[in-house]
Amino acid sequence: MIEHDHHELEELVEKLEFTGESAPMEVLDDLSRLLVLHAATELEVVYPAVRSLSAQSKDSVKQGRLDNEEVAMSILRLEKVPLGTVDFRQELGHLVFHVRSHIRQDREEIIPLMLDFTATHLVDMARQAERARAHVPTRRAHPAVLKSGIGSKVAYRVMAITDRVMPQRRKAS
Repeated sequence: MIEHDHHELEELVEKLEFTGESAPMEVLDDLSRLLVLHAATELEVVYPAVRSLSAQSKDSVKQGRLDNEEVAMSILRLEKVPLGTVDFRQELGHLVFHVRSHIRQDREEIIPLMLDFTATHLVDMARQAERARAHVPTRRAHPAVLKSGIGSKVAYRVMAITDRVMPQRRKAS
């Protein structure tokens, strides 16, 4: 599931990188939505499981959380910047960098640690991840929410309900 997310994230980041502000807003919306799903999977399922493995895993989880927060901040800043500006292109560059950095960190540190789990444990984690992903909002939570697994879990569920009642989409400037 994590690797599938990575593949989709890379495709969306490439679209944004090469088309910039001429990309349809749906690409940024799709990227934002997938990042929310990915973060929910990591914060609620992967990080708590991996964190218990070793001292190195605690550092990797801490870095992963920081990466998620940086990506979230970058998305929030990008959504506030008008299209067609230098600030938009600059913030888009930051987002691309941070998403790729997070994917690299996952592949080099988090996923190798997960190889220590049994197949049964991994299947259980996949089921937990599917349940967690069913309750995420359609937009990115404020990055302060991402600091704890419990905080993100509660905030995501509240935001998911709000999003289903009052969907929000970014208007082109």
